[in-house]
Amino acid sequence: LNQEEWTELWQKAMKLDYTPMVDIRAVKADKGKGLKGAILETAKYPVKPFDVTDEKMDFTDQEKLQIVDDMLTGLHRKRQIGFGKL
Repeated sequence: LNQEEWTELWQKAMKLDYTPMVDIRAVKADKGKGLKGAILETAKYPVKPFDVTDEKMDFTDQEKLQIVDDMLTGLHRKRQIGFGKL
């Protein structure tokens, strides 16, 4: 599929009355890490990880909760968020 076809499919699937901006690119295998490494590298960009528990950031517990809530709201139905640590 080319970019125009992806755009048309996305517009139809989302029932949009405008032409959305769609950026689809192939993930190519990295010589050192292979395809899995390239996929993992690509997947991190939508939400560049940061550590809300980092003492240098000096967040209050309420601010930490607000950050997580804002991220969940902003990424709702995007399938691009992951959690780590306890």
